[in-house]
Amino acid sequence: VNSFSLRTSTPEHFGTGVYLVASLLNHSCVPNCTVVFQGRQLAVVATKAIPAGDIPSVAFITYVNSLDDTVTRQQQLKDTWHFSCECALCLDKKLDKQKHSMKCPRCARDRPVDTVLWTLTDKCPGCQDSMGKDDKKQLARYKELYLLLTVKGEMEFDQVCERCVGQMEDVYSDSDILYIQAAHHVHSIAMDQGRWTTATTYGEIALIGYKKYYGQKAGLVAALLVRLGSAYSSAGNVAQSAECFQQADQIYRLVPGEGSCFYNKDFMPVYRKYSDI
Repeated sequence: VNSFSLRTSTPEHFGTGVYLVASLLNHSCVPNCTVVFQGRQLAVVATKAIPAGDIPSVAFITYVNSLDDTVTRQQQLKDTWHFSCECALCLDKKLDKQKHSMKCPRCARDRPVDTVLWTLTDKCPGCQDSMGKDDKKQLARYKELYLLLTVKGEMEFDQVCERCVGQMEDVYSDSDILYIQAAHHVHSIAMDQGRWTTATTYGEIALIGYKKYYGQKAGLVAALLVRLGSAYSSAGNVAQSAECFQQADQIYRLVPGEGSCFYNKDFMPVYRKYSDI
């Protein structure tokens, strides 16, 4: 249960390890630490100020994906680690509602959607309307796209994402996690295929959600900024590329740190390559 997947700078893992000090770290969906690997060596890096005290009570990492909604996170924690979390994120019902939300058809504010009962949970915070004809139409469109992306059909998922994500823009709020995930997936496809305009368009949509739910200084945000910087450079937008790499550099200087192998041998050569263009 307290083991760690060994990883490089990519998401793929190449083994499993048990680390005595790191195994003392408890979970929070809003962690103040993260773990960084250099080969088989593990380092615990603080991402926020940590108060004085015993490690298990003051230093936290996350065991789950903070992008997921609270029900999903709690189920994963219960199934794998056999406990429930009561962190600030799990208690933030307002933020959790935004993770499934459509755009109000009148004022474009976030309208939380109950994806079990398929109803709107609150009045619009902007125009204060509840459930008019336009809301029902928008909700029906939201549900249609939601089911296309979450229920397996005959069409390949890549094709479904490409088909749906452009239609989601007018229906889904920027806070909706399915929209964020779909945009990131299409961004990745476009990067692999060299479609730079598409890559930057959907990468920017995903970036908004990543910063909101992972935090401004998260490693996942930095990794997306590097990909965006590369795409902007390939598209000829040198200024925007430089801005992305500068933001990524600010994050990587903290996590994994300026002295890390990743920062000096993996990130900096890429940063210099695009900075010199």
